[in-house]
Amino acid sequence: MKIQYVFISCFVLLLNCDQTNKPVNHNYSDTIQLFEYSEKLTGVYNARNKSISATGLTNQDMEDIETLLRRMHQEHSNKLLPFDEYTFQYVPTITQPYQEKLIWVNALCSGQEDDWREKIIFVEGGGNCYFKVDVNLGTGDYYKLVINDDK
Repeated sequence: MKIQYVFISCFVLLLNCDQTNKPVNHNYSDTIQLFEYSEKLTGVYNARNKSISATGLTNQDMEDIETLLRRMHQEHSNKLLPFDEYTFQYVPTITQPYQEKLIWVNALCSGQEDDWREKIIFVEGGGNCYFKVDVNLGTGDYYKLVINDDK
């Protein structure tokens, strides 16, 4: 009985040791909303013809995404609004067989869309108030940046 108690206690401790590797809440922050990948997004989100499926994100993943987005923003700052004026929608996926996390990021001007937490917002026009980009956590790169036209 004592051995079972020690074993169970050790198991519980191991589960709780590293909270940074647990998936984060879908309502991550005031400016970020996570959405689960679905087959309906396949036409919009084509991950370089790789087979993809839904995945979760850890706190470290979230920090890495923000770092990549800030780097991308700095490299394209002449075309974009200040970083803190955007809200973000993330759709995390994982590639098969490479197991790279690819995140489709949809950026919107803060306050422009009331229902941005309930559904993915697709907009034609709107200028630099809207942009989309893919982030690859496996390679640390971003690609397919699309800044909306004014019309």
